[in-house]
Amino acid sequence: MPDIFSLASDSDIFSGNLAYSSARSATTGTISGTTSVTNNAGITRFSARGGGNTCRINRLFLDFDTSGVSVAPSSATLKFAISSILGSNNTNLIAVKSDAFTGGSDALQSSDFNNIDISTPYTDEIDIESASNGDTIDATLNSDALSDIAANDNFRVALINHAHDFISSEPSDTSTRSVSITMTIGGSQAVKVSYVAGAAASGPANLTSLNGIAKASITNVNTIALGSITSINGVS
Repeated sequence: MPDIFSLASDSDIFSGNLAYSSARSATTGTISGTTSVTNNAGITRFSARGGGNTCRINRLFLDFDTSGVSVAPSSATLKFAISSILGSNNTNLIAVKSDAFTGGSDALQSSDFNNIDISTPYTDEIDIESASNGDTIDATLNSDALSDIAANDNFRVALINHAHDFISSEPSDTSTRSVSITMTIGGSQAVKVSYVAGAAASGPANLTSLNGIAKASITNVNTIALGSITSINGVS
């Protein structure tokens, strides 16, 4: 099972201490640092003078070089090690699609904070609450993720809090619900995608896509198996 390690440009970006809705919809944040030993994903709610409350949201952005994968894997798993868990409830995460790393040379920049696609989750809710410090988490990547791994030179993911960031729901108390993740490059605790290579689609050798759909994602055309077709629209 091949592994693709996350790149050294990864980091979390955190919002200012703002009203919940403003923190969640912020267009910019602060990069914790790409040389940090750990980075965080989660949310903290603070008390404020006058009885108001503010929140700070951390989103962890991950970048994987998938230029060597041209066929959608048959399966893949996002793996990361927990350094520490801050909070005992509602710390679960979810991986969603991201178009971050918009700086020069694909660097992460502060304006990438809102470069997430909530409508395209890459995993189910990731169970952190039953885990312990030092545990490695295996999160199964779904079909959208498998397709994007094959279709893009870089597979980009944001790890965010499930209960309060993915689902728009402000915490009701003042506490921290955050996961600190180990950010080693290589090794057993590295953030990585482990995958099982998929089989290349058969059919016309020169066909790369049909109606905007990549050949690797086509199984049949007009109920005919792709492997049984010798040419489509003159392409053989």
